[in-house]
Amino acid sequence: MRRRDAKRLSRPPGTRPSRNAPELADPLPRIGALIGNARNTWFVLLGVLVFIIITLMGVEHVDFWGVDRQTKLPLVNVEVPTRYFFVAAPVLLAAVFGYF
Repeated sequence: MRRRDAKRLSRPPGTRPSRNAPELADPLPRIGALIGNARNTWFVLLGVLVFIIITLMGVEHVDFWGVDRQTKLPLVNVEVPTRYFFVAAPVLLAAVFGYF
């Protein structure tokens, strides 16, 4: 097969290369950047999940049914009402998942 035929077969039929458009560069750097972004996003989502799971491990049954019970958030050492945590945690998780 001649060189000219090989170039013609690499394009979809009926298309011509544009004179103004640069040739497609190597896609590996772009793919690497996308993979790096996806990896960081995945670690953020896992971090939020781990934070919620660690907090849930510290909640007792009395905390959930008690009226004025507080749940201590790990790492930030802030106490929030347990009911608000059970409302806010799924909303936070859905917001992080939807944003990324």
